[in-house]
Amino acid sequence: MKGMMRFMRKYGMAVKTLLLLILTVFLLSVSVSANGEQDNEADLYDDTEFTHGENLIYNGDFEKKDSDGLPEGWHISQYRNEGGISEYAVVEDPEHGSVAEVWNMDVNDARLEQYVPVEPDTIY
Repeated sequence: MKGMMRFMRKYGMAVKTLLLLILTVFLLSVSVSANGEQDNEADLYDDTEFTHGENLIYNGDFEKKDSDGLPEGWHISQYRNEGGISEYAVVEDPEHGSVAEVWNMDVNDARLEQYVPVEPDTIY
């Protein structure tokens, strides 16, 4: 008993540190193992059955056009608004039907956008 007490007085802090390090490594390995099982997002949905719901995109096929010939229900958004930098059109494609085209004559972040109402914590 005296020998053990002498040992603990001499090496007690080192033993405690070593035990704490071993416990930390163990807990980290358990945590990584548990998280590793869900790394592949597709695995999360393997057993989930999805159904098709209402199409939330209005005029997603660009068939309806406004008076300017642009897709109805969509709006232009661009970083640079000076005239002549970006042009928009809806054209007919033999394979895909109506398609929207955006041409940038200079560097610009230009696009057609639509706000879509969504619910939190919902898979679409």
